[in-house]
Amino acid sequence: MVWLKRWQGFGTIAAAIVVAATLTACHSERRPAPQPEQGSIQVSDGDGYPVVLTRPAQKIITLSPHTTELVYAIGAGNQIAATTSYSDYPEEAKTLPTVGDVHQLDVEAIIARKPDLIVLWPSGSASRQIDELVNSGIPVYRTHPKKLSDIPDDMEKLGILTGHADEGRAKAAQWRSDLENLTNRYSKGQKIRVFYQVFDRPLYTIGGNQFIGEAINRCGGENIFQDIKALAPIVSVEDVLARKPDAIISTGGMSGENGLGLWKRFPIMSAVKANALYYLDSDIISRPGPRLVDGMKTLCEDLADARAKNSQP
Repeated sequence: MVWLKRWQGFGTIAAAIVVAATLTACHSERRPAPQPEQGSIQVSDGDGYPVVLTRPAQKIITLSPHTTELVYAIGAGNQIAATTSYSDYPEEAKTLPTVGDVHQLDVEAIIARKPDLIVLWPSGSASRQIDELVNSGIPVYRTHPKKLSDIPDDMEKLGILTGHADEGRAKAAQWRSDLENLTNRYSKGQKIRVFYQVFDRPLYTIGGNQFIGEAINRCGGENIFQDIKALAPIVSVEDVLARKPDAIISTGGMSGENGLGLWKRFPIMSAVKANALYYLDSDIISRPGPRLVDGMKTLCEDLADARAKNSQP
């Protein structure tokens, strides 16, 4: 299934969470912590590993689209020496050399470029390849957001590592403020039941403990499958009908209308009856980077519209 291999290329979150759910060994084995020297730069990455530099990184390789966006967001984009396929935002990122994609890295090419920092997403790369990079001696920063607050934390830490601490702090502060404003505006009131459709063939959704589920909750919604522990469960149409969603958010599909055409056959469903069917570009909601708060704004507006529609007689 080609679409599973192109998650962050066209933004389909299905591949991201399916990969995260199926790669059982996606975390590399812990190595002894490098000993920081006096005057060195040290932070802990998203998985708790120490990252130590003797000076701010000037030659960076980013190994997923969202890590590329993070480095650009803190003002260090011109320090990126290479990235992976489908790193298409901002526009300048399209001109960067590539060293594989999030699923298959060209480790030899990465090491040969002699970067002073690698920024990667552990769930997108095989643990064996991560181990090779770690064992090469090149400092590695893992960005692994499990909740929304991890994203601005990454901005701050990457700012420190790249010599853009002020920009990183400013961007993180603005991101947290935007998140808080959206939460304060949309989280109050009765929750609206939401089916979040990752893809329709097969019918993927998200389970509990997802940062997207947190976004839904902060927008005043409730993921109808939040009780499922699996990151990317496959469900049936009957399962969705039984849980009676008031709104459906789709990030893609093959059944027409970006996957929403599947549900037009069930006019008795509250979401269909109220025409509370919405498409959301997964590039801005599935990539755990700076634009996610923009995707969340659209999500919040859609759920507010769905609540209004469902309240009409």
